[in-house]
Amino acid sequence: MTSLTSIIKADYLQRTRSYAFLVTLLGSVAMSYFFLPTATDNYSTVRVGEYVGENNSAWVGHVTAIMSSTFLWLIGFYLVNNGIKRDTDTGVGQIIATTSVTNFKYLLAKALSNFLVLLTIVIIVMAMALGLLVFRGTNYPFSFSQFFLPYLLATIPSVFVVGSLAIFMEVIFGKYTTLLNIAFFFMFGITVGNINASQATSLNWLDVMGTKTLTDGISNLVNSTHADAKRQVSVGFIIGGISKKKFFLFKGSEFSSGYILMRVMWIGVGFLLIFISSKLFH
Repeated sequence: MTSLTSIIKADYLQRTRSYAFLVTLLGSVAMSYFFLPTATDNYSTVRVGEYVGENNSAWVGHVTAIMSSTFLWLIGFYLVNNGIKRDTDTGVGQIIATTSVTNFKYLLAKALSNFLVLLTIVIIVMAMALGLLVFRGTNYPFSFSQFFLPYLLATIPSVFVVGSLAIFMEVIFGKYTTLLNIAFFFMFGITVGNINASQATSLNWLDVMGTKTLTDGISNLVNSTHADAKRQVSVGFIIGGISKKKFFLFKGSEFSSGYILMRVMWIGVGFLLIFISSKLFH
């Protein structure tokens, strides 16, 4: 356990002191500011047709968690996908190879370090979201669970899988980093596009980011309340597209036992990727 924590601590400190992490962190803070547009802004991040939610704690928590889960999957992967290569280039990997540390323990330490780096960004984004709620929020009671649970159940398991997937793909592709980056980019686009485009809730368990269940709940609420037309949910930085925003009150999601089990399952998939990687890694 001492060797595991030592590797995690050393790797985490080295990553968080790098310029790449600082730039990514500052970029995440700036981007999170725009995750929650004002009523007069000509863009939206999460909307159903022309409807967006009132800025209460449930809406702010859901929107910022959905956006951070999506963007950290793409940006976060490229931030942490060179951990093994860096150890090889610096000679640290050769030193560790002479010790009694097993492949699984080494790769687990690298994956947990990846997770902690991304978790640091999540915590900063969450703090930024709380600040936005104070300055842009409406006069509704603060719901602790509806603000934090989307992060706990959607975003945090999502970035854990990203950290594990970065290790797995680095082991698979080895020194072919360019091919690795291209492969992940296409995998990300195809996965997100197919899951979000599907209207079948039976495919929600395939949603590694955990956001589709949340957006389905938002969409169902709007369409059940305003049944004059079927409206689709849109996620991302969407400029224009509606003449005037309409607002609805979103009180939060019901986090079913099935959804929680699904998120735990994806954490298990992350550990499975590490285990498979340890069998292929030399």
